[in-house]
Amino acid sequence: MVEGIIISEMGRGAWWAEQDITHASVFVHISQVTGRRVLHLGDRIRCEIADNPDKPGKTMAVNVTYVGHTVARQVSGGSPMSAPNQSLKCSQWVRSIPLERFRLPGDGRKWQQVARSRKAFLLHLSSYANSDGTFVRAGRNYSPSLKTLLKDFCRGSYTQYSDDLRTLGLLSWTREKHYERRIYIIHLTGTVPTFTPKQCQDSPESVPRLDGEPPKQYQHSQKSVSASVPNPSLPSKEREPSLPSPPQAASENHLPLVQPEKSKAPQIVNPDDVDAVAATFCRLMDKHGAKYRDPKAGVDSGYGKPVARGDIEKMLRRCSRDEIIYALEYAFINAADDKAIKFMEKMFFANQGGIGLVVKRRQDEWVSSIQQYIDADDLDELPCDDLDELLKNDPIPVGLEIKGCDLITKARKNWKRLDAAKYPVCGGCGHRSGSIVEGACEDCRVATSTEGTKR
Repeated sequence: MVEGIIISEMGRGAWWAEQDITHASVFVHISQVTGRRVLHLGDRIRCEIADNPDKPGKTMAVNVTYVGHTVARQVSGGSPMSAPNQSLKCSQWVRSIPLERFRLPGDGRKWQQVARSRKAFLLHLSSYANSDGTFVRAGRNYSPSLKTLLKDFCRGSYTQYSDDLRTLGLLSWTREKHYERRIYIIHLTGTVPTFTPKQCQDSPESVPRLDGEPPKQYQHSQKSVSASVPNPSLPSKEREPSLPSPPQAASENHLPLVQPEKSKAPQIVNPDDVDAVAATFCRLMDKHGAKYRDPKAGVDSGYGKPVARGDIEKMLRRCSRDEIIYALEYAFINAADDKAIKFMEKMFFANQGGIGLVVKRRQDEWVSSIQQYIDADDLDELPCDDLDELLKNDPIPVGLEIKGCDLITKARKNWKRLDAAKYPVCGGCGHRSGSIVEGACEDCRVATSTEGTKR
């Protein structure tokens, strides 16, 4: 007698089953099932193997007995992995998880919608899992492939939900090789701090945070909740081979266009710089936009609305005073029409459009310096003999990551050619020198002449 699992339905009382030990397929007909029982996918059966009288050379199952329903398979050796109906433990456990368990601190006021989606994704995954949350049976990975999951979820949702569940400590995965299928693990015993169902931005208690930082006290809150303690049972977030390494922080002269959410303490701005930028704006408005003067406002500038100091301070935290003044003068000189001058304060300061001009100037200056290395015919024409030293002091500005790498490749190729022409390699000692004559440096020539004199 052998045992197996129904893996395919052919209709009209015919099925295919997979044997537990050999993993070979065997044909099952309803006429050989005890009591002519209708079998379903996942049913475990016990049967004997005999020749098929209708198809010579083929085998079929006879004396088929229904054992129980399970989606789990047996491991090699023939011992059942779990008792009947125990393999559904994973799906039942996921179904019983409260919705608050799928909430993240940044979900906001409408967190229940995304929490339901995460639970539905995990419940879909659990239908492939063993009773203990693993997906490997008999040395074989039964985790659903990306192609299978994309039949029910779009790619963006698949990526978002899987990452969120990993952050919540409910799901993790590994890969044996770079492009192979994920090997999922559903953590049945993982627990993290949960959140109350009706807790939102204006609730009496603020939301705890998973990163260990103190909770933020909102305007309408009355008391705060103690910061949650990191859970040691959470799986470590191992970086997959297919994921890129985290980017390095930008230098002070090449700050990103968008400030990060978790920024450090605000940088102290010099009040003299704020006054200098404001005075430059008033001077340029008097020069280019005097007809927009508003006598009722009582402002000494040519614009009725003065510049808010907060907007200038925000810009000075990311750009220097000279850069802002240069960009401001450029904006006034190259203004498209009078309307652009009239709303210069709003476009340049309030909407922070001046930062775009500063970044554009940085990019143009950097491209111009690298272009010198590409077009140079001699090292004496270059501002710095060492290209690596220049890139160390002036790295690629933000927004030119791809184009900058291409320019650096061309510049390095030309720079190495010029460097090899100016400092060739000595044929005697192998050192590079600018005084190579007939393939030998000055020291080698002196040594050669000394040896000839001794002889």
